[in-house]
Amino acid sequence: MPRDEAKAQLREIRRFWRAKHVGCTAELARRYLAAHPKDGFVWYYYADALCDMARHTEALTALRRAARLWPPKKLHLLYHRFGDIHKQRGAFRLAERWYRRAIEVSPSNATSRIFLGGFLARAGRLQEAEAVHRRATRCKEGCIDEAFLNLGLVLRALERYADARKCFQRALVINPKYKAAREALSDVEHVIENSLTR
Repeated sequence: MPRDEAKAQLREIRRFWRAKHVGCTAELARRYLAAHPKDGFVWYYYADALCDMARHTEALTALRRAARLWPPKKLHLLYHRFGDIHKQRGAFRLAERWYRRAIEVSPSNATSRIFLGGFLARAGRLQEAEAVHRRATRCKEGCIDEAFLNLGLVLRALERYADARKCFQRALVINPKYKAAREALSDVEHVIENSLTR
C-alpha cells in the first residue's frame, strides 16, 4: 500500500473513531491492520470500536496487540480501556484492578483517578469514590476540572451540598464553559437556597 494511501486511511479511521462511527472504525481498522499490523494506535481504535459493539473478547485481543506496541508513557490510557472493557462485560473486579494499574503507572495524572472514582461511585462505594476523587483534585496533570466535578457529584450523593457547591465552583474556575459543572452547581444551589435538605 502506498504511503500516501496509508496516511489517508489512518486519517479516515481517526475521523470515524472520533465521530463514534464504530462500524466504520472497525472495518477500516481491520483492513488497515492487515497491511500495517504494527500500528498500536489503530489496534486501540479497533479495540474501542469492538468494545462499543459488545464484542468484548475480540476487543481484549486487539487491546493486547496494542499493548505490545504502545508507548510506555501512555500506558495509563491503555489500562483505562482494559478497565472499561471488563466493566462492560461485567467483570467488575478485573475492571477495578485495571483502573488501579492505570494509577500505578501514572500517579500524578488525575484522569486515572477519575476513572477509578467514577467506577467506585457507580458501584455505590461513595466514601471510597470521594477519597479517590479528592486525590485526583490534587494531581498535577489531567482533567482537574473533571476531578472537581466528580468529587462534587459524590458529595452531592452524600447530601453534603455546601461542599459539593464548592467543588462545582472550583471546576468552573478552571473551565468557565463546563456545562455539566454549571448544571450541577445550579442543582445544589436550589437545594441549599430552598431548604430542601432535611
